[in-house]
Amino acid sequence: MSKPIDRPVNYNYLDILRFSACFAVILLHYSGSYTYRIEIPTFNTGVQYFTITRWCVPVFLMVSGALLLGRNEDMLLFYKKRLLRILPPFLFWSAVYLGFKFYLHQIDLNAVPQMLLAGGAEFHLWYVYMILGIILFLPFLTPWTEKKNKTSILLFVLIWIYWLIFFNEYSKAAIGLDLTYFGGYLGYLVLGYYLHILPVKKYHWLIGILLLGVGLTYSYYTSIQLSYELKTFSEYNQRYLSWNVLLTSAGVFLVAKQLVLPSRLMAVVKEVAKYSFSIYLAHIFVRDNLVKNYFDFVQLDQHSFILLKTLLVMCFSYLLAKALSFIPLAGKFISG
Repeated sequence: MSKPIDRPVNYNYLDILRFSACFAVILLHYSGSYTYRIEIPTFNTGVQYFTITRWCVPVFLMVSGALLLGRNEDMLLFYKKRLLRILPPFLFWSAVYLGFKFYLHQIDLNAVPQMLLAGGAEFHLWYVYMILGIILFLPFLTPWTEKKNKTSILLFVLIWIYWLIFFNEYSKAAIGLDLTYFGGYLGYLVLGYYLHILPVKKYHWLIGILLLGVGLTYSYYTSIQLSYELKTFSEYNQRYLSWNVLLTSAGVFLVAKQLVLPSRLMAVVKEVAKYSFSIYLAHIFVRDNLVKNYFDFVQLDQHSFILLKTLLVMCFSYLLAKALSFIPLAGKFISG
């Protein structure tokens, strides 16, 4: 029989992961402009950045699992705390995106209800719809993670991985066994919780590097091959619910768990990570309205230029979230 779960005291690596995932998701959304045509010289570069950042959303979910599962909390209190943290900034930024689209004559008011129902006012807001569904279900799962042992949690993760490989919507496996209840993005939360409660071992660093190497190598070369075959960029081999992105995400998590940053640098990471949700919501607005087309005069090589713009978007998004937090009464809600 496995030992009861003991939560580790040090949560610093979770802030490192949130900080890193913020930077990665911004870089991911910049890489798209370099992959729209395989004929352009920057195509391979775009696929490289797409590959090395694809773990961002799974890691966000794994951090959520590490923080939210295994808690003994009243259901209504759980909903109140999580929904108050998610809904106000989400509604605020949805209004901002809709307002700008309406101002620029990109939409009309009749299209707004369908847009909101279909996935949000901007393409990246799909994540909020997905996480809200998971949040509604989590109180039914948390008592199990609180009371059960590591063996049962690992069993859930292994069944989820099996579903992810053979039974997801892209799989061609013709097997009648229904593993729907183990499927979807929920598995990333359980995986994150499982890795979070594992005692830190030195060899986990090596396992993390190995998982990263396998996941990234397969993702990049198969994406390049498939894209050239289709004569257009294909994300098929880099879906969030694919075994290779799973390996990469788990590798990032394990490596981050080993990291110890200097105290001053860790303080900066913690400060930015505190606003990670708002940074995620705001970064497309910042990219398209504050950074895009304003720094083309800078003479840098391609890689440095992409990284500079990514860093600028992250900095401005943080400053915007921080500024919103100072608004009387509403600031603490809409700043995330």
